[in-house]
Amino acid sequence: MFDIQNNKTERLSSFSEKQAIFLDRDGVINQETGYVTKPSELKIIKGVPEGLRKINDVGSLAVVVTNQSVIARGNCTEKELKNIHDRLETLLGRDSAYVDAIYYCPHHPEFGQEGEIRELKLECSCRKPKPGLLKKAAKDMNISLKDSWLIGDTTTDILTAERMGIKNILLRT
Repeated sequence: MFDIQNNKTERLSSFSEKQAIFLDRDGVINQETGYVTKPSELKIIKGVPEGLRKINDVGSLAVVVTNQSVIARGNCTEKELKNIHDRLETLLGRDSAYVDAIYYCPHHPEFGQEGEIRELKLECSCRKPKPGLLKKAAKDMNISLKDSWLIGDTTTDILTAERMGIKNILLRT
């Protein structure tokens, strides 16, 4: 359907709430190989582009929600993380798949790593299992949380979904 007033397809229209499929990044979209700190370290899990295309084809939003403590730890800058996410989108795009948005938490609550960014070492509301990333995405993109799902590979992901009343799937990767 097309929203003539806003010149947008209904899926992107701000008038109607949308279903989202929230996806954790590491271990769900890309291989879990420790901390990804460079674009070259990001490897897409086999079958993910096909699964994302199905999400894209049915009109649901594909939204990545990921804790990225590599920034607070000083292992990676936000610019480097953007380059990693650009590679993610490029690799998916080669297989005609895409994500609608990527939300990340740069914080980490524990001090003590050499090179850490002290101002990012804090208890925040966006680090999963807290709901900040989901709430921000829902507000920004007019997402109906009750109609949405979260796919994750850890109990932290599942707890995040349960706290928000979102249906969830735990992947064993």
